[in-house]
Amino acid sequence: MGPIPRERFDRFALRAEIRVTELEADGSPGPTFQALGVNLSRSGIAFSSKRMVHEGRGVFVQVVTLHASGAQPRIMFGYVKRCAYEAGRGYVVGVQFAAAPMHPAVSAWLAEQQSSELAGTVPVVGVAIGDDEPLHEGRGGTIQDRRHDRTAMSIHVEAAVVNRLGVPGSPFRCRTRDLSSSGLALLSGRAIEVGHTVLLRLPRSMSGGSGCVAAVVRRCEQTGPGEFDIGLACVEMPNTPIITAWIAKAA
Repeated sequence: MGPIPRERFDRFALRAEIRVTELEADGSPGPTFQALGVNLSRSGIAFSSKRMVHEGRGVFVQVVTLHASGAQPRIMFGYVKRCAYEAGRGYVVGVQFAAAPMHPAVSAWLAEQQSSELAGTVPVVGVAIGDDEPLHEGRGGTIQDRRHDRTAMSIHVEAAVVNRLGVPGSPFRCRTRDLSSSGLALLSGRAIEVGHTVLLRLPRSMSGGSGCVAAVVRRCEQTGPGEFDIGLACVEMPNTPIITAWIAKAA
């Protein structure tokens, strides 16, 4: 296999202890093994290991020593995109972040991690970087953490982009990637310009009375052909007659 190509997003050197848990063929988490971090980006992580991991295999990755402050490890999920042997390092494995599978065994495993020595860990599926987040120095750049913990959650929602006249456009379906108390990330088949307000129709159990929330696009990155990863910050719902009527119709 040839050399590992450069990532689509900027990578940051990551010298950290890694715990890797492979998914078995039946979708359940298997044994956990130790590895060492190589680099980290918004779209994935690379680590070196004495153990080979087959391409296409789903893995949970826990970065144990990322924070000098002693914060609990985060759990990330992704699929192995490449695994190449390098002399002196062992197997270097590249993982692309993805939504964790909705499998009963996975849910039980995550709950077990949270109730054990990893108490307080919040499952996440990526490391998104924002301008207002604290920095941790790393070789070749900085690694940043969100102010609010994110929880991996994949649900279908409807989104409507508000144009510059304050009129919501036609709703389209997309899927959440993760949620926090201050915002969410969407996986969408269409791009949304940064700075635009988006109205989201969520399950009532998540959003309260109307089932609708408003958010502003903070980033929009293409992750593949017709695939976009969109980060949004929740804002107060605009109080205009047009949007009020839209919410009433959507209810």
